[in-house]
Amino acid sequence: MIAQSISRSPTQPPWQTKTRNTISDNLVDTWANFDVAAAAEWSASLEMPEARTRAIDEAAGAWIHQDSLPASECLGKLPEGPDRDAAVRQLVSHVQMNGPSAAFTWAITLSEEGKRT
Repeated sequence: MIAQSISRSPTQPPWQTKTRNTISDNLVDTWANFDVAAAAEWSASLEMPEARTRAIDEAAGAWIHQDSLPASECLGKLPEGPDRDAAVRQLVSHVQMNGPSAAFTWAITLSEEGKRT
């Protein structure tokens, strides 16, 4: 299965990494349209940190656009770090126009202080 092969092979040339990231992004984006929970679970299982963060970003974006309240509840349970930050940035982007105070509340939880603005 493509999803299994993408989640392995942490060492590869840069051009293969870029190709893998593109395939992973597209896979998660499409998968999330049908089963966002499965896409998010697979994204979190990726062994390569960069690929995992990118996939979580894609899955979170899809879930937030589908149903932001349960998505935000789940985000609140994620451990601090780049994966959570990617998902929180998606949420902040989604709610900032209609709920600026909620966006601010989430933005200040980002682990990288320089990314909080």
